[in-house]
Amino acid sequence: EMSVSRSLKAIAGEFDLSVTTRWSAAAPRVIREGQPCTVRLGADTVLTGYIDDFIPSYDAENVEIRVMGRDKTGDLVDCSVVHS
Repeated sequence: EMSVSRSLKAIAGEFDLSVTTRWSAAAPRVIREGQPCTVRLGADTVLTGYIDDFIPSYDAENVEIRVMGRDKTGDLVDCSVVHS
């Protein structure tokens, strides 16, 4: 399951990706917040950015990995100054 969203109301595009695998096929994942990533749909790159959150969940048979992040314009949001 995957969603990619862009909006005129938000500076940064976002993605949310969930993958489920069986325990027997589960290998250690090296996914960290802030890690660069590229989201592709077939041969097309739809988003280049960074991982904001990584949430693993487990049950008796499966491992679900949920990865969320934003495109590189998220840097503008993170470093902007708030004027009061």
